[in-house]
Amino acid sequence: MFIKAMTKWVSDNVTGVSVTGASKNLYAGYPPTSIDSGATYVLLSSPYGGTREPTITQEYHWHFQVLAAAADYYTAANLAALVNDALHGRTNFDITSGESEAATYTVIACIAIQQPSDIGRDESSARHQFVQNFRATINNP
Repeated sequence: MFIKAMTKWVSDNVTGVSVTGASKNLYAGYPPTSIDSGATYVLLSSPYGGTREPTITQEYHWHFQVLAAAADYYTAANLAALVNDALHGRTNFDITSGESEAATYTVIACIAIQQPSDIGRDESSARHQFVQNFRATINNP
């Protein structure tokens, strides 16, 4: 549920991305297979989940990745920068997925592991893609 909660927080706090409505362009986990080949979107995923430091039992480190994609290079770069600006260095905030079984997480700190990086174009639609990895330190869920 962490990645859904973080995706909802990004939707609520970053201009130009949304998880709902006609302007939906923010996804948790993976984009839908029916996405328009020219669509601009942002994806948050967490392929490896989190880890607990062996000597710190109150904190949990959750690693996640942000992928911004758009037909135009500068649109993709700008989306990645907007998400980076909202998340990198942010401390002490709560996130929740808003679902019926929602858990609330207190994010102690969210740090970008590197700046958004251009990884080229995807093969299916030639969208420009930028990727960035983050580490969120959260209270032990």
